[in-house]
Amino acid sequence: MISLLPFCDENAAESRLPGMVRPWREGSFVYATNGAILVRVNAEDFTLWMPATERVLNNCGTLIEHALKIRRWEKWPKIPTCRRCDNTGHAFQACADCTDHTDPVDDECVECSGTGEVKTLCDCTITLGKTTIALRYAELCSLLPDARWAQTTKEHKIAFKFSGGYGVVMGMVFPKERTEKRHRLRRMQP
Repeated sequence: MISLLPFCDENAAESRLPGMVRPWREGSFVYATNGAILVRVNAEDFTLWMPATERVLNNCGTLIEHALKIRRWEKWPKIPTCRRCDNTGHAFQACADCTDHTDPVDDECVECSGTGEVKTLCDCTITLGKTTIALRYAELCSLLPDARWAQTTKEHKIAFKFSGGYGVVMGMVFPKERTEKRHRLRRMQP
């Protein structure tokens, strides 16, 4: 049995969607999401879940239904390793608040707690079909048994299936794409 906890958001307890901290059951399925990746498995195959609450995302089933209609699936590719973050999505860099490369680290620095390093998001990505996704999500999916992917008809999403379930990972939309899309929309309006 796979663990769905890596697909959840450990920091969601402080957010407006605390239901994303652990997998939850809805009908005959168990879902897990962090807001960017969503996984669904049959409830009878999974025991660690929490009852759905009104604060959990409501359209999870709809997102997965699109994946069920896909007929052509590709084998999940071999995932390269990011040298900066080792595919965790987080990297460390020198703390700008307390290190100026001449003085010792400030032990009472609020940003780094005296370590001299701060955790940052790594921007490593991989492109599948027409969609670019974060490398950390591609890595998670590659660990699922018999993982396969397909481009969805919905913009900027990759559907995936594996032995035991389905999922969707949201693609990354970069500022240039957003700007071009807005510009196209403006030109199309009368």
